[in-house]
Amino acid sequence: MNAVAYFDDGRKSARRTAGDAFDIAEQAIRLDPRLPEAHLQAAIGLGLKGARLSPMRALLSGLAGKARDEIDAALALDPENPWALSTSAAWRIEVARRGGGALYGADAREGYEEFRKARALAPDNLTIAYECALRLIADGREEWRADGLASLDVALAATPATKFEKDLQALARDFKAAIAAGEKSESAFIDAQP
Repeated sequence: MNAVAYFDDGRKSARRTAGDAFDIAEQAIRLDPRLPEAHLQAAIGLGLKGARLSPMRALLSGLAGKARDEIDAALALDPENPWALSTSAAWRIEVARRGGGALYGADAREGYEEFRKARALAPDNLTIAYECALRLIADGREEWRADGLASLDVALAATPATKFEKDLQALARDFKAAIAAGEKSESAFIDAQP
């Protein structure tokens, strides 16, 4: 359901689907609180829901803090989980980029290091490579851009194994084309992403 919400262009329908995904993840946590994937999916659902809100509504909702709690729970259970590290990295960079760094303690540099670790643990993972590329390039630091572009190339070269990965790779191709078209196209692409 989080995958469906990720690609849903409708703000309300994406929020609803992400909310449903969170509810299911919450049920899984109640059944087995030691399941890292349940905490991770809960965090992703909260993040997708928050990404479809205005910045002020997202701030007032507290979704970023709740998502951080779920990410921390997943990492406490499995600190070397590349998915949890990548999700944590994306959270840190995006929350800081959107102005919530001080409020939520989101340090983009910690996110960068988590992306490096996630990529080292899963160097050929299309999804992690794409997320790394998107978040590093969106952050706008020149010193991270080369790593972002290299990660994008990994996502483009990977062999997709699922429909989600095929769709994500198509998005990676669109991102590469937007970058080639110039700064305005690149920014427009980034702004359209959850």
